[in-house]
This record gives sequence, C-alpha cells and structure tokens, in this order.
Amino acid sequence: MSSYRFACALSGLALIGSTLLASQSFAAITDVPDSNHNNVIDLADLIATGSTGFDISDKHFSNFSYTPSGATAPAASSIVVSDVSTPAGVAISYNFNWSTLNGISMDSRIDYRVDVTDPDPATMIDAVDLAFDGSASNAAVADVSETVNDTSGNFLTQLAVFTDPDGAGPLQGVSSVTSPLLPPQRGILVDKDIQLFSAPTTSNINNMASINFVENSYHQTPEPACLAMLGLVGSICAMRRRRI
Repeated sequence: MSSYRFACALSGLALIGSTLLASQSFAAITDVPDSNHNNVIDLADLIATGSTGFDISDKHFSNFSYTPSGATAPAASSIVVSDVSTPAGVAISYNFNWSTLNGISMDSRIDYRVDVTDPDPATMIDAVDLAFDGSASNAAVADVSETVNDTSGNFLTQLAVFTDPDGAGPLQGVSSVTSPLLPPQRGILVDKDIQLFSAPTTSNINNMASINFVENSYHQTPEPACLAMLGLVGSICAMRRRRI
C-alpha cells in the first residue's frame, strides 16, 4: 500500500470512529404510550404494547414480558427503557439501580422479540451486543446472561457479562461482549437474565454488588450507515488525491 493510501485509510478509520462516538445519544422511546402515567417509558409500558410493539429505525420490538424474583427485585414500572442507538446499530438500555447487600439476592428476567422491518430480505440481524456497568466487592457478584433463539425457538447464541470480586479496578470482570448470529436472522427471541447475589456477613465487611444499566445493540447485514460512511471517506480521499 502506498503512503498516500495508507494515510487515507487511517483518516477513514479515524473519521468513522469519531462519528460513532459523537453520535451516541440517549433518547426516549417514541410511539409508546405512558400506560402507568409516571412520565417515563418503562418496561411496564413496553409490556402493555403486547404484539403491537414499537419501532426503532428498522427494528421492531414486541412481546415483552418480565419475571422478577427476590424481595428487592424491581417492578417493571421501575425499569426505565431508553433508545441509545448509534449509526453502528439499534440499541436499547434498561436502567435501574439493581443492588444487593449482605445476603440479599434478586433476579430480573426480561423476554422480548426483535424483527427487521426493512422489506429487503437480504437485511438481517447478524450480531448482538450486551453490556452493563456491574460492580461488586467481597463475596458478591452481578451478572447478566442472555440467550438468543430464532423465532421458532431454536438456539442461536448465548452472551454473558459479569463481575469478578477478585479483579482489579472499578469495572471488574467482563463488562461487554459481542456474539455473531449464524446464520443471520430476520427475527430473534431474546431471554435476558439480570442476577445479583451476595453472601451474608457476620463482620464489618460488606458484600455488595450493583448494576445501573444493561444495554443491547443489534447489528445487521448489510450495514447501510457504515457503507455510507465508507463512501464518504472514499469521496474525501478522491478529492484529496485530485488536489495532490
């Protein structure tokens, strides 16, 4: 590769990276009624949409359900859901201060369906991301596991993020993971399990864990935003070349 082409490639990667970072935003999910009138769009509102669901870009979300376990597990109306999409993919975030301390355990299981609305049959979901901000100290753990099936219930992949009390730093363990879907799918079923455990304590040492958000993003093939960005980069490089 010539020095010019190499510089152009680096410029393209830098432009794509800076564009994705700059475009990240948090927004309310639209076209979903505030069914419980608490002035936010929460998991209870999404459950109330049933099979009708709602759209974010070319992804349709529907058939939400929620199963809490443990005395301190939140109600569905307490889990705020936001649109955190970027040009790299449609993404949603589940927000609540899940926490456990000294013998308290809880579990929040969230199930739903994601479908591609683009009429082009070649457009499919080809990868899923899972991320969270879990932290833990001493004899406690926070983890999120996720099973993805096709719409017939056949297993496709499993993802997990988790804390490691023996790790170093404020973010311990694995905080984000990506899994491809083989083969890519027009629709998927998601089973998400948010779990926090802590051992009882008989001393002045607290065993505690917490999670404030859990995020999922869905990537597709082809990637129209990335293709458009690469086209823009190519045009910039061509313009520079003509000026040399």
